[in-house]
Amino acid sequence: MAVSLIPATVMADKVSAQENRAAIVTTLATDGDTSVFDTVEEAGAYVADKMAARVEEFSVTLNYPADHQDLHSMSGDEISAYVQSFYKPILDAAYTHTGVPDRGDYLRWHVLSSGASLSATYSNVTYAFHMKYYTTAEQEQQVAETIDSVLASLNLDGKTDYQKFTAIYDYVTKHCTYDYTNLNDEAYTLKYSAYAALIDQTAVCQGYANLIYRMLLTVGVDTRLIAGLGNGEAHGWNIVKLGNKYYNVDSTWDSKDAPVTYNGTQIERHYLMKYRLRAESTKTFPNHVRYTEYTTAEFNEQYPMSTEDYPAPMILGYAVELSDSIGVKCMVKIPEGVDKDTVYVTFKLSNGRRHKVTFAECTESAFGAPTYCFVLELNAMEIADTFTATLHYGTDGETSESVYSCQEYCEYIKNTDGYGENVVALVKAMEDYGYYLQNSGWTDNNTHEEAIKNSDYSSDDISRVQTLVAPFAFVSPVGKNNIVSAAYSVSMNSRTKIYYYVKLADNHYYPDNSVFKRTDDLGEGNWYVYVVEGLGPRSFASMHNIQQGEVSVLSYVNAVLKNTSGTFTTGKQYAMVALYDYYQAVMNYINTPKPTT
Repeated sequence: MAVSLIPATVMADKVSAQENRAAIVTTLATDGDTSVFDTVEEAGAYVADKMAARVEEFSVTLNYPADHQDLHSMSGDEISAYVQSFYKPILDAAYTHTGVPDRGDYLRWHVLSSGASLSATYSNVTYAFHMKYYTTAEQEQQVAETIDSVLASLNLDGKTDYQKFTAIYDYVTKHCTYDYTNLNDEAYTLKYSAYAALIDQTAVCQGYANLIYRMLLTVGVDTRLIAGLGNGEAHGWNIVKLGNKYYNVDSTWDSKDAPVTYNGTQIERHYLMKYRLRAESTKTFPNHVRYTEYTTAEFNEQYPMSTEDYPAPMILGYAVELSDSIGVKCMVKIPEGVDKDTVYVTFKLSNGRRHKVTFAECTESAFGAPTYCFVLELNAMEIADTFTATLHYGTDGETSESVYSCQEYCEYIKNTDGYGENVVALVKAMEDYGYYLQNSGWTDNNTHEEAIKNSDYSSDDISRVQTLVAPFAFVSPVGKNNIVSAAYSVSMNSRTKIYYYVKLADNHYYPDNSVFKRTDDLGEGNWYVYVVEGLGPRSFASMHNIQQGEVSVLSYVNAVLKNTSGTFTTGKQYAMVALYDYYQAVMNYINTPKPTT
């Protein structure tokens, strides 16, 4: 039996993308089970069921309409054209978007190839379908089970459509990377599937868009998969309905491995949602051109696009401070018309700590208004702790959430090409600082997720750093200004603090308006403390002259490594080695010229 198999449309670089989905070969009677239908719609529904089950060979018989022309009066060519004319309408009916997650666009864009042979009588025509798919029935079952599990973890019950969309879109863009490895391997077709995006967590645009389509429909948010050109090459994205309008979203270009450039550099960026909930506009959704089937008046009437980007504030992405603290910058877009005073972000860390940042406390991002940075500062022990950022806005208390961690950013930098050597060294040093501080014996009384270790320190490293910090030895003020004793300590917060203690001789006091305050931190006695605050890594070497004494953060490192009193464990000394290496990595990063445009 002659069979014609013509590749279905696909959407990936260097792969042809438009129409002529299948061909028909007129043959003798077909083999296999055949079901008989009176309408194209009924036949299409049956075909969709077979496709969803990944059946490769099946037959459909369609009775001619009651008002059809008598075939006895037709020529041979006219009969051939007539009996073939029902094939595409049946296939189109099978691909009709009905809101069922594994049908409609999901079926269409999981077909590798489709073809049919036919036999006809004077009352009906039978099509024998020959299908090939990107996935198997077993793989689709795994997709269904995994989607159920993921959606359960996202806790979407009772959420608005916008909140559901945000959670699902963030999940896909965060967990799936673009499949550059198999991009040009035409034999590897799994890359076009939702299975690749969800299970393998790497796919091309068609896989991303298929997964967005299925997950959103599963939670009742309407969406379509749009095929066209992205930057002049075959590409696929989605439109999503929120309220009464549809918005463009491109999860491929918003995914975590899609580099974001500012002033010619990708440094200090993770991902920024530039293609989320955009209007049908070349200004806000550039370099996307739809194929003509998605630009018809009928399509536009059925799926009306918004002329404005979605008006709600949204978390666009994250960046991590690399130059002067350990902190995560939550970047929030606040559209015009939103009362900014109602906007704030709450952070809940896995160690139980909570932090709130109001709009008054945020800063305008490097990308300019209307994007703002709400910063969560961390101490090094918290580097691996995941946190939930909840964006609050509006008088009705609307919210959206996103989950992230500083260590996730560090691992992304380490495993992504294009970042400079000094940037990679810095995030490794940041992780080491967190790891060794967690294992030092010092504690902030919280349980933390385990930081990653990149360096194995030894006694040689203690000696190495001790030599480097020797010039920063503490200069004691004892014997001056009635000071009879002095001490100092350092906190390991995002921005380090130096606690500078002095004990005055009996009957000597600092006035109430002095920067020195009475303290019982060191027990009984005439002790006072002065706190030097806000010290980022670039300030660790700065010597502070206080009451004719001199101290710096590196003075403390020096004291711990010398360990004259014998009170510091090796674990604490390794933590100070890590602190110094982090400081040095920051300075190397700061002093490395950045690319400019």
